[in-house]
Amino acid sequence: WGWLGRLGVGAVAVGPLDTDGAPGLARFKLGAGARPLLFGATRISAPGTALAARLTARPPATGHRAEIA
Repeated sequence: WGWLGRLGVGAVAVGPLDTDGAPGLARFKLGAGARPLLFGATRISAPGTALAARLTARPPATGHRAEIA
C-alpha cells in the first residue's frame, strides 16, 4: 500500500467496476489491486415502502397519451 498503508489505511473504495461502459478504468482499477465484490439485490423495508412501491408500479391513468410525431 505504500504511503497509505503507513498512514494506517487498510482499504480504499474505488467505486463500481463497469467493464462494459468504462473498460479502461476497470482495467486500471484491477491492475491497481482492486478486488471485485458481488453484492445481492438491495431492498428497502420501512413503514410505507410497500404502499409507495404499489403506487409507482401502476400504469399511468387513462386519457394521458404521448403523441409520437
